[in-house]
Amino acid sequence: MSLITPSEAASLMLSNIDLLEIETVALEKSLGRVLREDLSADRPFPPFDRVTMDGVAFRFADLDSSSLTLQGVHAAGSPTPPPLKEKHCWQIMTGSVMPPDCDTVIPYEEVSLTEDHATINCKAVPGKFIHRQGSDASTGDLMIKSGTRINPGHLGIMASIGAVQVKVTRLPRVKILTTGDELIPVHESPLPHQLRQSNGITLLSAIENWGPVDASWDHLPDELQATTTGIAQALELSDLVILSGGISKGRK
Repeated sequence: MSLITPSEAASLMLSNIDLLEIETVALEKSLGRVLREDLSADRPFPPFDRVTMDGVAFRFADLDSSSLTLQGVHAAGSPTPPPLKEKHCWQIMTGSVMPPDCDTVIPYEEVSLTEDHATINCKAVPGKFIHRQGSDASTGDLMIKSGTRINPGHLGIMASIGAVQVKVTRLPRVKILTTGDELIPVHESPLPHQLRQSNGITLLSAIENWGPVDASWDHLPDELQATTTGIAQALELSDLVILSGGISKGRK
């Protein structure tokens, strides 16, 4: 019998693997799973013109001198503020909605504040420090493609677009079967002719290290009927069966 290379063996196995069924899981349970649907933006990102610095916001056309009157504070999480009075400015916070009648933001580091006035100490540039609505993504843009293995970054995107439940590939069922009468459980003390079981836990942890999987491990005795029964049951209940042991042509 001629042997094949590892790459040929891998290709042979992959060509005989059927795609597993789809199931729906909660967002917080999807880490490491394989996404089975395209996920798109449910609205523009950012969803509004977003301020990116703490400072003051005003109309550039009002800056005929370096001083503006403070109208109030506009914080992140607040709705669009009322119209800005002429030659006034808002104290504005990072993440807040840019007032629609303002076009200029100056960071606090470049502003001198009194109780009711702000003095601008730098050259004002309209449009700076504003993260424009839809500049990252538009409504309907593809955010995560089907077939992607979900990582922590994907979870953040999924939360942002409201994907509270997602379709993923169900977990593969893997059974590891080891054999050998010379092997005993790890918690037992071996006699001189015995060894502690190590292959099973090694294979199980290696598989689980790849990602979420429904894997388990059983040890079979060196007895034909028990071995054939164990393999038959594993094949019936599992998507993948991994055997470790019985590699020679011995009588047992």
